[in-house]
Parts: sequence; structure tokens; C-alpha cells
Amino acid sequence: MSRVDCWPERLGGHDLPTMYSCRARNCVWDEHVSHPDVPVCYFPHNNTGYTMSSLDPDGPNAYKAVLRRKGKGPFGKDFPLAEFRVEEYGENVLRVMIDTVSHNRFRPPVPLNLPQNKATDQQKYKLVVDNKDPLAFSVYRLDNGVQGEKIWSTSADSLVFADQFLQLTAAIPSYVYGLGENTKNTFKRDTHYKTYPIFA
Repeated sequence: MSRVDCWPERLGGHDLPTMYSCRARNCVWDEHVSHPDVPVCYFPHNNTGYTMSSLDPDGPNAYKAVLRRKGKGPFGKDFPLAEFRVEEYGENVLRVMIDTVSHNRFRPPVPLNLPQNKATDQQKYKLVVDNKDPLAFSVYRLDNGVQGEKIWSTSADSLVFADQFLQLTAAIPSYVYGLGENTKNTFKRDTHYKTYPIFA
């Protein structure tokens, strides 16, 4: 079973976890790792994340559900409730949003330039809710309506939605290019237990 890092500060090399500090965050400590990039302090595989109510229609090609916090998050100030919203545009665009139920959070005033046309019967993707307790979902490619390759899959215990901290861990294919805001010699990314910042 994969591990989701509960001590991201370790990546700077200065603030390393101990067994006691790890357990104080309600996380699991296990030093038996097969590779130095595998975290020794990681999220437990139960009693974390958010549970999801039913995913109900909310307008043309849009769906939403209420998320409820399960257990205690490691960093504090967790939102007890959140909204999970899915919108489909055209054949190629799937938008997944996680927000507070009151929608009172600041959003950068950046135009998204989303397609005006809604999804068609020729969609090239499909969102599947893998688990509701706790929430986990995947996105698959579609080829003539047939479910194909999995291109995105969240971990069931990875969602942290707290004041000033958002974390969603995902498994992605090994041939991802250009992800993250960093300077590398190649566009191809190493996806084995690596962390890439997406928003600066």
C-alpha cells in the first residue's frame, strides 16, 4: 500500500520528523522503507480525509456533493464541511473543484477561458468515484465510449482541506511531462514519491 507523506517539511532537509512528532500529528511512523524517498511518517489508511454524500446533478453537465471531515487532520484548522463539484465542458475538459460550502474563500481573479459548450456524448474522459468513505476518485480516458487508461487517481486518505493548507495526493502515469513549477533539465518528471508544487 502506498504512503502519503505526513511531514512535507522534510523535503527541505532541515525539519525532519521524529517518531514522537509524527505521532503528535496523528500519523504513522515506520522506518522500514525500501527507498530514501519513501516517507517514514505517513497518513494512516483509516480515519482521515473526507467522506462524500451522493454526487447529485447540479445544472447542465455539473454535479456536486458535500464532504464531511473524517478524523482529525495533521495540521489543524480543518474545514468540517466542504463541497466537491465536477463540471464537464466540451469533449476534453473536466473541472474538479473543492471549496467551502459557504464559497467565501478568496479566489484569484484569473480568467479560466473554459469552453462555452457543455459536454457531449463524445467525451474523452470519465470521472469515477472509487470510494466515498473516505473520498477517492479517478479519471480515465475514453475511446469511443470504452473506459481505457487511468490518468489520475487520488489516494483515499490524502485530502487535507484546512485554512491556508490544501493537499490532494494523486497517482499519475510514469510518463508525465511538464508538471509543477520547477527548473529541470528535462520535461519528463520522476513520479516515484516525488512532490511538485503546482501553485506558487
